[in-house]
Amino acid sequence: MTGPPAHGSVVLREFTDADVRLALELGEDPYIPLIGSLPAHPTLQQAEEWVRRQRSGRAEGRAFPS
Repeated sequence: MTGPPAHGSVVLREFTDADVRLALELGEDPYIPLIGSLPAHPTLQQAEEWVRRQRSGRAEGRAFPS
């Protein structure tokens, strides 16, 4: 794949280590675990693993971030 996913002026950036904090916050939303792969109330390790999966899924052509 070349470049990040984009449509018009909207460009999605790659996940970074800083997104672990975001994953921890997202896991507190009761809806998020129902629609994606992030567990409810994730531990730090689960949040780090989720961010790693988000990075690798697109690169491997097997997933869009969820």
